[in-house]
Amino acid sequence: MFAALGRRLELPGDVLETDDHIQFKLENSDLFVTLTKAEPGQIFKDLDLLSKFIIKPTKTDPSAMKGGIKMLDASVEKEPEEHKYEWFNGLKTSEDEESSFIQLGSYSYGFANSKQGLFTSKEELSLPIDLPDPDHCPPNRRRSLQLNSVRDHFSPEHYM
Repeated sequence: MFAALGRRLELPGDVLETDDHIQFKLENSDLFVTLTKAEPGQIFKDLDLLSKFIIKPTKTDPSAMKGGIKMLDASVEKEPEEHKYEWFNGLKTSEDEESSFIQLGSYSYGFANSKQGLFTSKEELSLPIDLPDPDHCPPNRRRSLQLNSVRDHFSPEHYM
């Protein structure tokens, strides 16, 4: 790991942090970082993909890659349906009580809901974010928070 300019870069191999050199060229807005590998001759793959090093790679669960399909034991017998309960009649929905919601896990956000779990580190929450906890805020709650924020901060004088 290498830390520079307030950002951490997750490199695919180890580097010596005592022998680093950073050069910034104003005319081109280019940043050059020179590092020495801990093991000379080691190959670092995908060094041209900067975004791969800024965001930590997430470890995926192999069982999640199968689409959630599980093979059940064939010897399990299905219980006969004797009673049909109407258990759903007394349930409250999220539209009934907007303040209460069940947190099942982390939710996706960003363009086309392609991001998830980016705010697990508390130091990244210092970024300008409108949501109190983006990883655990469901989409319907986000919408209500957005509408409340717009309503509370609206200024008609701004448009005059």
